[in-house]
Amino acid sequence: MTTTPAAPTSQLALGLDLARQAIRGEGSDALACDDGLSTFEAEGQAIGRAYARAGLMPAPDHLHPGHPVRVGWESARAPGQPRPPSSPHLERWLALRLHAWLRGLHFDRGQVTPGLLARLAVSHCPVTREPLVGGAGAAAEAVVVALNERAGYVSGNLAMVSRRAAQALADPTQAALLEEPAALRLWSLRHLVTPMTHAQACAQPLRLLPPVRVRVLNPAHELQVVLGTLSLGPGYARRMSELGALMPGAGARRAYALFMSTLLARRLEAATGPAAPRESQRLRQALEDAFQHPAVLRRWEALVAELDAAACQRLVRRALSRGLAGTRMRWLADEHALEGWEGPGYSTQS
Repeated sequence: MTTTPAAPTSQLALGLDLARQAIRGEGSDALACDDGLSTFEAEGQAIGRAYARAGLMPAPDHLHPGHPVRVGWESARAPGQPRPPSSPHLERWLALRLHAWLRGLHFDRGQVTPGLLARLAVSHCPVTREPLVGGAGAAAEAVVVALNERAGYVSGNLAMVSRRAAQALADPTQAALLEEPAALRLWSLRHLVTPMTHAQACAQPLRLLPPVRVRVLNPAHELQVVLGTLSLGPGYARRMSELGALMPGAGARRAYALFMSTLLARRLEAATGPAAPRESQRLRQALEDAFQHPAVLRRWEALVAELDAAACQRLVRRALSRGLAGTRMRWLADEHALEGWEGPGYSTQS
C-alpha cells in the first residue's frame, strides 16, 4: 500500500473528545531515567509498578529475575493486602501498554487511558462483523489495536476488533484467510488513518464507516463518511437535499444526485429484504455493503472527479456546521488534529 508522508490539513473525529484522564499515581512512573536506567528499562519498571498497583500479575514471560517489569512489580506490590477492584478495560490498558513497550512503539499515556478504552468498546467487530466475546484465545476475542502502528498508540488511531481481524491487520498474509468483503473493510480501516494524496484517497474509497473515535485523515474519505451517514436517522431526505445545494457547480450537483440516488436505492433494497436492518447496527452494515457495490463505486468516482481536496473539506465543514451529518462527528483544528501522533506523515509541523 503506497502512501504519501504529507500532513493532512484537516481531521474529522467521530465522537472524539480527546479525553485527558490521568491515572491515579501515574506521576511516579515518569521516565526519569535516574540510577543509570535506560528509557527502555525505566518504562518497563513503570509498567511493572502499574501492574502491582492494580493488584495484577504480569505474564510469566516478564517475571524472570532482573526483568524490568518484574523489578517494578516487586518494588510496588504489597503482599497480603486485598486486591483493589479491577476492570477489563484496566487489564486491557496494561496489556496494550506492555505490547507497545516490547515493540518499541509510541504510547501516549496522556491520551490512552482505561477510560478511553472503555469508550472504544463495540458489540461487533467492524471487519468480520462477528459478535465480540471476552474469552481469551477465541477468534472473536475483543482486542484493541493501533490501526497504523507508525503513528503510535494514541487517541484517534485505536479501534476494537476481533483477534482474527487484529492478526490480519498485523500480518497481511493472514488477510487472505478473510472473505473478500471483510478484507476490503480491513484495508479501509487502515486507510482511515493513513495520510494520502487526494488522488490516492479517491482511488481507494472506504468500504466501512469509521469505528467510534477513529479519526479520518483524508478529505475525500471525510466526505464519503458524511455522505454515507446522511441516510441514517429520520429526515435524511431533507439533509440530502440541503447538502446537494452546497455542491460547487452544476457538474458536482449532478454527480452528487446520481451518487446519492444509487446509494439510497441500495439502502432501500437491503431494508426490504428478509433481514431488514431496522436497528442501527444492521443499517450501518447495509450502508457499508452499498459502498462495495459496483454501481455505487462508479457514481462515487464520478463525484470526486468534480472535487479537489479543498472542495471536499469545505463541504464537510459546512455539513457539520449545519448539523447535516448528525452529532457523532466533530471537526478538529489543524493544531489538535495529530496531537501526540508520531512517525512520518503525522506531524502538523512538516
